[in-house]
This record gives sequence, C-alpha cells and structure tokens, in this order.
Amino acid sequence: MFFSYRLATSLLLLTLSAIAQTSQQPGTATITGMVKLGEAPAAGIPMALIANQITQANRQGGGRQAQPQNQQPNITQTVTDENGLYRFTGLAAGGYRVMPMTETFVVTGNAQGFGGAGKAVNVSEGQTMSQIDFALARGGVITGKVTDNNGRPVIAERINLTTVNETGQARPASGGNRFGLETDDRGVYRAYGLPAGKYLVSAGNDGGNRIAPGQVRRANYPRTFHPGATEETEAKIVEVTAGSEIEGIDIVLAGPMKAFAVTGRAVDAQTGQPVPSLPISVAKVARGGRGGQPPTPANSSSTNEKGEFRITGLLPGTYAASVPSMSFANGTATSSEYFSEAASFEITSDDTTGVEIRVNRGASITGTVAIEGTNDPPLTSRLSQLTIFASSRGGQGQQGQRQAPGQSSGRNSMAQVGRDGIFRVGGLAPGVVRLSVNGGGFGGNGSFRLLRIERNGSPSNGDVELASGETVTGVRVVVAFASAVIQGRVVVSGGVLPAGTRLNVTARATNSATSTGGGQGGNNARIEANGQFRIENLLPGVYEVRVTATTFGGGQGGGRGQGRAGQGGQGGQTPTQPQTRIPEVRQTVTVTNGAPANVTLTLNLAQ
Repeated sequence: MFFSYRLATSLLLLTLSAIAQTSQQPGTATITGMVKLGEAPAAGIPMALIANQITQANRQGGGRQAQPQNQQPNITQTVTDENGLYRFTGLAAGGYRVMPMTETFVVTGNAQGFGGAGKAVNVSEGQTMSQIDFALARGGVITGKVTDNNGRPVIAERINLTTVNETGQARPASGGNRFGLETDDRGVYRAYGLPAGKYLVSAGNDGGNRIAPGQVRRANYPRTFHPGATEETEAKIVEVTAGSEIEGIDIVLAGPMKAFAVTGRAVDAQTGQPVPSLPISVAKVARGGRGGQPPTPANSSSTNEKGEFRITGLLPGTYAASVPSMSFANGTATSSEYFSEAASFEITSDDTTGVEIRVNRGASITGTVAIEGTNDPPLTSRLSQLTIFASSRGGQGQQGQRQAPGQSSGRNSMAQVGRDGIFRVGGLAPGVVRLSVNGGGFGGNGSFRLLRIERNGSPSNGDVELASGETVTGVRVVVAFASAVIQGRVVVSGGVLPAGTRLNVTARATNSATSTGGGQGGNNARIEANGQFRIENLLPGVYEVRVTATTFGGGQGGGRGQGRAGQGGQGGQTPTQPQTRIPEVRQTVTVTNGAPANVTLTLNLAQ
C-alpha cells in the first residue's frame, strides 16, 4: 500500500533550514536503516529524524518544565550514502520519527506513524535500533490542461485530486507538489509524486474552498471533473501505476459564474431596534437542508450603526445568515454576546435584499479552571492555553418551548482561559449547555485532561440549565496534567501474522479517579513494524494494556480485530473463516508522571 508524504514533507522542507540548532546534551543511542528504490540502494535521499517533545526537552537538559511554549520540533537531517544507508547517532533516550524527505518518490508498505508520515522509533540510552528501512518507488504523474468554454487557458486554477478505493469511495489526495496544485500561464498542471492508484481530477469549486484571506480569484467556475462532468459519478477514473506519466487529462470548464450580494439588517428580537457592530456570517446550505461549509472571511461582515450589513461574493445557492458564535479579530477568537436563529435566503440570478436576522442577548457562564493537586507555576501558567467550550443541546426556551434541532441548539461558544484561570463564555441560548475543555496539549510532553466540573462546590455532570439572559457563576473546572507514558514492545511468537494485519495497542484506565472526565482515561497507539509502541499523555493510575488486530487488504484477522475493505473481502467486516487466530493480550500497568512504564507483551499465535 502506498502513502503520500507531500504534506509532512512540504512542512519539514520549509522549516529545516530555519530551525536553529540548540545546545543539546549528548546521547548514546543510534538509529540506522536502509532506503531502497526497488531492489537497488537509494543514494542521496534526505532523511529526517524528528524528536518528540519529551525527548527534545531532555536533550536540552531541562526536562518537562524547561520546555518552552510553542517549541519548534527538533529535526535532524542526514542523507543516505552510496549503499542507501543512513545513520543518526548521539541520540538521547526517547521517542523519534524517521522519514524520507522526497517529493518525486513515494514510500511503499506500512510507513505511516503516529502524528504524521514515517516510522516511530523508541530508543534507550546506549541502544542501537537498526533495520529501520524504507522502500521507495518512483511516483506517478498526471498532467493536463484546463480551458474555459471559449478554449482559453484558465490560469492559476486550483486542481483537486481524490483517490478511489476498491469500494468506489473517494478521499482527498495529494502528491509531491509542495505548494499545492494549480495551473500555470498556459492552463497546464502537473501532479507528480503520486502513489499508484485510481484518481479523480477536477477543477473549479462553486465558490467553496477559497484561497487564503485577502486573495481573490479571477473567477469562480462550477466544479468540473475530467473530461467535462459536473457530477462525480460521471467522472472518468485515471489509473496511475508506479513511475507512469498520464498525459492529456484535460478539463473543459463552463463559463465563470457571476457572484452576487446579500443585504439586510440585524434587529433585537425583543425591541425591534437595530443592533450595531455585530458580526454576521453566511454559510451555504448543503443538499438536504444541512448547514454547509463554515463561512470564510469573504462571507462575513459586520453591521453598521443602523444594524445593516452587506456580504458579497455569493454564488447561486441556498444560504443561512446568522450571528456566529465566535468571531476572529487580530488572530484572537471572541465569543459573541448575542445569538440568533438562522435566516435563510436564496441566491439565484440577482442580489438578495431585505434579509432580517432577529438576535437575542445571550446568557453567560463565568468560572475558574483549577489544576488538581498542584500549584506548580510552570503548569498554572499554561492555563491560558486552555479553551472552555459551551455546546447548546436544546432545552426550555423563553416561552417554555423546547428548541428545535438545527436552531439555537447545537450552537458552540467558547472562551479562552485567562492566566489567572478565570473564564467567561457569553452569547449562550437558553436551554441545556454542556461544558468541556480543550487545549493545553504538548505532544509527548503532556496535556491537560478534564477531571470534573463543579458548581457552587458540588459535582456536576457538565450540564448547565440556562434561562434567557441569565448570568451563571460559581463554576469550577478541574483538570489534571497528564504526562505519564506507557512504552514497550510486542513480541509475536508461534507463527507469522497474516498479510495485511496491523497491530494496535490500547491503554484503558481501570481506577475511577483516572477514568472520569468525559472518557479521558485512556489512549491508543500503532504498533510499529519493529514491534515498538508508545502511548503518551496519560494520567497517573492503573491501566489495562490490550493488543488488538486490524486486517487490511482482505487478509485474515481474529480476536476482536476489525476488518477493512480490501480485495476479496467486504468493507468493514471481519473475515468469517480466519486462517490464523490472533489471541488477545492484556496486561495491567501502573504509571506515574515523569517516568515511562516499560511493558513487553507476547502475542503467541500458537495458543
């Protein structure tokens, strides 16, 4: 199976030259391997070694507390020699990810590690981890030309690639094009570094999938698949093999679509008076009446002193205008003090006017966030990186009527926690609101986990019943810092795993103190080809570690492994007559912050 590395490769290639080398404590571990192109050694292939954040902090000599906020990843680079060999030496004990940095080649086999492309490797002091090998194949190429209905080339038009699996399901794909894929001044595009597979190629986007804020497209075209289909079901599949170049995948677009504007005003639902300086956004409604993609900056505006708004750049379709639960100014997210029902309107062949949005001043919740059992300044200073989310779930409205789904229910508001741990979430609709906390994650260096929510000193399930315009105080959100680690190795004995089998490991908390807090008591990780695994960001406590199997490509699985779609198998179903039974393996482990718990699990296929 092939995996595309374009995204991770692009980001790393852009940052490698900009990352300054910091003073590091020398280590004694080594990681080595070989890279092949087909059966031949691949010389001159750039290789990257990325340290996780615990390892990075240790290399800098400060441990967890010395880890700077927003620390860039520590990346070491080398190149394969004439025999295709690479070697990273002087490594501190810890977790790393190894990956080739190439755009025209793709990696074959199972080389997709946790957190991105590559292979995850854990090393101890003095250990040499060898045979971390990669097999490369030359990527395929798809190229063609995009023209309009007058035969003129369409310049700087975004090209979309999707892969199609055996069941006909499509998902986004990318190749080696570092900065995205679009046409040149001739209307020609060239997608390279593509894994072998089946692809759909399209251009145009009906006004969705806009480019970055401030950039304006020359025109918006209806999304069109090669060679000229406007429906995905009528698109022609392009099949790519390793190293092949498929030419003439041309697309003829219809004429550009004219964009229109909507004007209206926002008024107070109680007084009918205009509401000034209020953010307004519109989102296209998908087929079936569901809300469409989130509004882009081009689809947002604010009301003037008369409560009036005007939003331009809208293509034909059905839209919903409303007060967004959150707005962004100068890169900071702010909750609105108002909420509204969505006002629907349709754009056909002209501008739309007279849209009225009735708004209500929302309720608010004020409280504090506290860390369980510690006042450690390096931890409490990180509270400002947490975000409190309030999700409306419906309830009793102003007139005692339960909110209908799709109205104010389902609205999400949020607030950033201050450095003093205080938060305030405003603009909440009446009804039941569920509080949760997110953020404060630092990769392998730990993250905050929700333990419980209290109201006026009593435990709460996180639900708050709000009346219209009510101000709720006395809420206390209790979190804990989770930096415990379970790492180890799975040894397979008594046979060979069936082809296409992937092993996973899960750690599930068994003690109630660790397993509370909205299902935050466990985690899982992939078991790499060398049998190693590492589960991070766990609360201290007792865990049951369990190995499970997943079968891909029609291979045989057993135990509780879940089958996936593949040749000769049914998507999402486990084969009914497995040739090899994969037994479950369970082990109880106690973990604490600061010291990884090491585990060896034996998977005996002969049992």
